[in-house]
Amino acid sequence: MDYTSLGKLSSLLEKLECPKCYIFDCGVGCTYSADEESFKKLRSVLGICLDKGKLKAFEEGKTFRLYVQQGKCEIVHNAVKAVLPKEGVLHAKVYVIKYRKVSCDEEVKYRVVVTSANLTKANELNICAVFDSESKCQNDDKKEDFGKQVSEFFKGHSFEDATDIPKETSKLLEQLEHVSFGTSAKFVDVKKNNTLKELKKNNTLDELKDLAENSESMMIFSPFLSKEILKGFAEKGKSSVTLISRADQMNACKVAIEESEIQCYTLGASEVEVDGEVIEDKALHAKVFLFQKENEIITYLGSANATQSAFSKNIEALVCFCGKGALPEKQNLGSMYESYTPEEVSPDEKRRKDFEEKCRNIAAAFQYNEEEYSVQLDDKDRGKYSVQLDGKDGEEVKEEEKKVWERKNSFPHCVWLEISETPQTQQTQQSKRIPMLVRGTEELNVSDNEIKKIINDAFKDELFSGLRKQAPNGNNQLRKEKGSQNSTKPLRDPGLAERLSGLKTEEEIKKVYERCKNMLAKIPKNNENRALLYAFCRSCENLCESGVISLKNLQSEET
Repeated sequence: MDYTSLGKLSSLLEKLECPKCYIFDCGVGCTYSADEESFKKLRSVLGICLDKGKLKAFEEGKTFRLYVQQGKCEIVHNAVKAVLPKEGVLHAKVYVIKYRKVSCDEEVKYRVVVTSANLTKANELNICAVFDSESKCQNDDKKEDFGKQVSEFFKGHSFEDATDIPKETSKLLEQLEHVSFGTSAKFVDVKKNNTLKELKKNNTLDELKDLAENSESMMIFSPFLSKEILKGFAEKGKSSVTLISRADQMNACKVAIEESEIQCYTLGASEVEVDGEVIEDKALHAKVFLFQKENEIITYLGSANATQSAFSKNIEALVCFCGKGALPEKQNLGSMYESYTPEEVSPDEKRRKDFEEKCRNIAAAFQYNEEEYSVQLDDKDRGKYSVQLDGKDGEEVKEEEKKVWERKNSFPHCVWLEISETPQTQQTQQSKRIPMLVRGTEELNVSDNEIKKIINDAFKDELFSGLRKQAPNGNNQLRKEKGSQNSTKPLRDPGLAERLSGLKTEEEIKKVYERCKNMLAKIPKNNENRALLYAFCRSCENLCESGVISLKNLQSEET
């Protein structure tokens, strides 16, 4: 099975959720950025929060590895590892998960997800491609390459030293080479532009330009742009180039767009709704390259923007596949897109955008080793920007154009890079504080109390999601703190037993009953909450038998 879909972070998490009757076994993934809330949700959809043993192995980094770019990330777990590329940034978003059937340890499934989505709660429109392993191997050699290509991507970039790679992760990548996904899709580890003339064609950007040259038309979805890339596609393409991007990015490339006669669109902010929420054009985050050739569409999708950095520096990943069909004509794009009209950018907006770009460049230049942290600064930026690490000024090494901070005996997993305009250059100062995840030398302690808290929180989240919080007596009103007329203090959060007994309406009881039944099928028999959930199910069924509530013939079984 392979399919694509547009959506937000919730869509990505749904794609990673365990298939019915399967549980999480092990996995590996990479992303540019992650946050604590989204990582918690990932852990939850994998189902490991219901099993103490699996959760502890996960938290210790034994069964899962998430590799992230060193910058713009404040999530600190043993399962999460910072990556420090020699050039550019880790920008690829790829996940490999192995699931094991509940009733048969020998029966497993593998899933590969390639996406444009970071593991963050940002309200963005992204795209995912999902590939599931087949139960039986096929004889088509082309369909046997996909798993090997994904495995070689993780191995080839050496995200960790060989001695640090968990055994389960290493074994997963070895197994993946021999797994059939039953797809003719190609996994693309984006190859960089090479300066050697004889190898000039051996890169992904030239492959895409060749497709543009031999296609009737092409369409690009990209939130970030480089004018050189747009010109390259327009010059190669025999016919029209349609671009869907953000208005501010197209404003910056206005001259190149007009010279190349590219048809430009933004998301229709007032009409695009995803997961029940409106998505504005500035939140476009999907990256897709579509080529029309006769009655066939060739699609590349994944992490790569239409920028120079994507194809010359960064670690990026795409998937390529073909299908029958045609690109939509201009008049048939529908209400999801609006024609782009060039705008004059105000000086304040331009200054803000320039500062944001400078912050990205400085953060990307952040480096470290066992002795020091450092950032590279262009000579022209000296005096214009102030850079501090955890609130401290570093030593300036002018001949190398960089700032250096000593890395002492303590090795934190996360430091803060603070970038500001110097007061001398602007009347109103702009500043930005960026969390930088780094490789610590010591594993974090995973305590039994923390594991217990995670499990209890997971039960409450899954059972009571969307329901009002109940106090033991069923009163969910807030009481006011003494000495303040405006501030309020919520009643204490009750335990699982109290919240189950505090359910009052028939609708609430039905919802939690169904959730209890589903959870009973996933949690181990020795789990301390299992007996409580089973007792609640039996109580609901007794109410049903007495005619108090109707459970639509649902029945629970102690398995």
